[in-house]
Amino acid sequence: MQAKLKVSRFIRRQVSCLSLLMAVLCSGSSWATDLSELDELAGGDQASIMQLGDALQADISQSGGANRTLLTQTGMANSAQVRQQGVYNQAYLMQQGEAIEVSLLQVGANNSLIATQFGTDLSLDVEQRGNDNQAFIQQSGYDNEVSIYQNGSGHGVIVTQWGNAQRASITQGYRQ
Repeated sequence: MQAKLKVSRFIRRQVSCLSLLMAVLCSGSSWATDLSELDELAGGDQASIMQLGDALQADISQSGGANRTLLTQTGMANSAQVRQQGVYNQAYLMQQGEAIEVSLLQVGANNSLIATQFGTDLSLDVEQRGNDNQAFIQQSGYDNEVSIYQNGSGHGVIVTQWGNAQRASITQGYRQ
């Protein structure tokens, strides 16, 4: 019975957070417009950051055109580093908890990342090089790590980690 209750709570939390994320994406509104860590070097790039908590860090750099990042951080000591080079790259990130890290590099066109991270000591490292690559990640728990490298075009991956001390490393395409 307790396991069913935990699963039910987990699913409800995932659905509510994804619903919030989708509502914001569909609204087209921006949460933050003047951040010192934000660097948009070309026309049409968008970055929206919402932070609530202590010692949160976000560093977003965009060069190219029509790149989009939406980042939500709540909790303590969470960090995000996003680099987008090219056109039409998208990153939608939600972090809730403590000591959660994400590092993302998108080079090319039309690459997308959607990631939710809930818990403590979670790590996500994604590098997308090429065009039309997609990555969907859900992390929940304690001390979990995901590393994804996509090089080329048309790659897709879905990773779900639920629990503790899990590791996933995915390579699609060839390593440079």
